[in-house]
Amino acid sequence: MSIIVCIDGPAGSGKGTLARGVAAHFAWAYLDTGALYRQFAVALIDHFGLPTAFQADAAPDPFTQQHVDIARAAVEQAIGAATPAEDARLRAESTGSWASYFAAMPPVRAALLDLQRSYAHARHASGVVLDGRDTGTVIAPHAEVKIFLEATPEARAMRRKEQLLAKGIKSDYYETLSAIISRDHADRTRAVAPLIAATDAHVIDSSHQSIEEVLNETITLIQARLP
Repeated sequence: MSIIVCIDGPAGSGKGTLARGVAAHFAWAYLDTGALYRQFAVALIDHFGLPTAFQADAAPDPFTQQHVDIARAAVEQAIGAATPAEDARLRAESTGSWASYFAAMPPVRAALLDLQRSYAHARHASGVVLDGRDTGTVIAPHAEVKIFLEATPEARAMRRKEQLLAKGIKSDYYETLSAIISRDHADRTRAVAPLIAATDAHVIDSSHQSIEEVLNETITLIQARLP
């Protein structure tokens, strides 16, 4: 039996760390769906020469299907193949802001949805872990296990700062906090695929829990669903 596990939640909640931990524990396939949108954004940044600092008014107008197709092709080639330098660029706050901006556009979500669904429903030996926005509501609504990981903006800002520092990227805590609050608002209020927990998701608040505690709780939930 192949099982699908979806791990969703706001930016910086630790869902990526949790998802990778779950995938490693069970030796299952793993897909960071958020990275696909970041790769999409990087492709558009390079194509249009967009500013390093996110500026919505600098986004291309008109935004054509040709642009979507160009970026989608880049994403399809780059799935799971980012180098350390490319990964650092993908994880930059500005890239995340551009990714959130473009992800609110229906043509962009439609272009990447089939890539994500095909990966989720591929014949993986025993399971796959999907990490990212709307995995349990849109990409794999019939997934056997859905986790929605919450955390306060302050906790997430500190974690993001520490993650970036570990990668050699300097960041300011208050700028990171401001970016997270702004992205939360954009993600929760956008018309297309807003940030929301699936009705059958198990919500975990990780603000005051270690990743080991959250991982153990998640593993227990998954094991309860295994045959």
